[in-house]
Amino acid sequence: MLSILTHIVALTIALGLFIALIKTDRRSLMFAALLLAFLVSLLFYLSIVFDITALSSHAGSIGLPVVLFISLVALIALGPLLLIAVLIIEGILLIRRHGIRPKNLLSLFLGIYLIISNIFFVHIITQTAPPTTGQYIHLFLTICADYLLLLSSIYVVASCVNFVNLVHEDLKYIIVLGAGLIDGRVSPILAGRIDRAITVYHRNPDSQLIMSGGRGPDEPHPEAHAMKQYAIQRGIPAEDVILEEHSSNTFENLKFSADLMTETNEIAIVTNYYHLLRALIIAKELGISCIGYGAHTKFYFSVNAFVREFIGYIVLRKKLYLSVLGGLILLFGAFVAYQQLWL
Repeated sequence: MLSILTHIVALTIALGLFIALIKTDRRSLMFAALLLAFLVSLLFYLSIVFDITALSSHAGSIGLPVVLFISLVALIALGPLLLIAVLIIEGILLIRRHGIRPKNLLSLFLGIYLIISNIFFVHIITQTAPPTTGQYIHLFLTICADYLLLLSSIYVVASCVNFVNLVHEDLKYIIVLGAGLIDGRVSPILAGRIDRAITVYHRNPDSQLIMSGGRGPDEPHPEAHAMKQYAIQRGIPAEDVILEEHSSNTFENLKFSADLMTETNEIAIVTNYYHLLRALIIAKELGISCIGYGAHTKFYFSVNAFVREFIGYIVLRKKLYLSVLGGLILLFGAFVAYQQLWL
């Protein structure tokens, strides 16, 4: 009876998560969280169906579903630790290739801070003496940092999910997001975006490219003009290139580009991999139904850029995460009060 009930509960949870998954826009962190939860629940259900005990006694093995379940849980648990390692290693590579600059130190310093803060965290919670005020503050900051680390791991999963487009739509518009000019010409990063967009354009012969980018303070002309010239030099007909030349950030890129379109579906956004998720989330807020394509970026550069993009995402969702911070403060305050009054 208990075995049947366990089967029913596990299957119900897996099906419930699957239904929630297919009803959730994949351009969100919620989709990634639901996907991970669904995979764990599905493999857990399969481990029950395959009967761990029977497989162990007859086959000398716990079975593939069980191995996959344990591996997935371990990967999710170790994900933040792997992310710390990547932050440090790729931060060092970035500095070696591009020198010591403030923006190049971000991922390295973040990785080192997370290690040191958690070492002190373990020391504080295992000591016999009650924590001091300074140690309580350190505990709280470490909890907040670890929460953001877990959130950033989900952000990476959500980004990876949106890199892949299994169903290729007949696109009408391909929006290419600007990325700055060098001496009036497209930068290598921007050239990569345009090249990726041209590849997508050739798979959708009835589509048009929207080059989106205004004029920066140190640029001789809007980015969109240079982007158009670059595309024309690579065989794109001029009539298939639309210019959006007034934007100064990602939100304006998408908003002003949407104003140039006759409809807001069957659209693709092209930018670098590290920037794609935040661009898609902004497009979702603007009511633009779209998919995304990421241009290739060197991995050691992408890690630092991913950190900046994640910070940009937190700023974009600042009301939500300020509420989360408030909740953490209340819970931690209650914990400290309990410690002081009853222990």
